[in-house]
Amino acid sequence: MNRTDELYCQIYVDADVSSDELLEKVAQLVGGTVDIDTVCTANYEIDIKKNEDFKPKCRHEEPDEFVYFRYYMDVDALPGQQRPAQIALVSKLLESLWSWRFQAVAACDYEKELPKAGGYKWRVPVPV
Repeated sequence: MNRTDELYCQIYVDADVSSDELLEKVAQLVGGTVDIDTVCTANYEIDIKKNEDFKPKCRHEEPDEFVYFRYYMDVDALPGQQRPAQIALVSKLLESLWSWRFQAVAACDYEKELPKAGGYKWRVPVPV
């Protein structure tokens, strides 16, 4: 993977679905293809990994519970990807994850340019 560091973003995702289901949902969303645990496109790759630090009890405790979420995504820009396009991609990923009722928090250099500042300190409302 060729990482363009200033555009790299890690998204922590808490979803009670299989990694295969998450991969397929993301691939359909971005129009990419799945190669093992990576969604591939011409301009970026999204690796979806099980978080080794996943702790069911800790994933709902503040302040930094997101580090205990079930998955994380490494969103890597490939050479030629432009900053506005990468920010739009990460924004689309976050908004879609939230619409699927998954908790998601982005960690990157441009968090403040993302919806809800990347999701830190914001949670998907739980239906009553």
